Amino acid sequence: MLDQGRWEGRQIVDARWIQDSTLRVDRGLRVWSGRTFDYGSLWWMTTDGAGDIITASGAQGQWIFVSPRLQLVVVSTADDDARATSAVEFLFTHIIPSVQ
Repeated sequence: MLDQGRWEGRQIVDARWIQDSTLRVDRGLRVWSGRTFDYGSLWWMTTDGAGDIITASGAQGQWIFVSPRLQLVVVSTADDDARATSAVEFLFTHIIPSVQ
């Protein structure tokens, strides 16, 4: 997801699939930590000063956050929804500002 399906110069995942799966098909579907997320195909997306943030949301607060513009991947393994909300908030208030 970070580099359009490439890893160390090799295409691992089809770039077209990544593009198609991150097309926003439902806008404003969810709100986490005051941020609105749109839905694609298995991926949630939001945008801020770091550009698009592509996310995968798992059970009880497990997250993968990908910022292609910042070349950043952050994983959270929270064990409940309250901590998951904190993970989203921490990403946008601390992690992203520190690498921009």
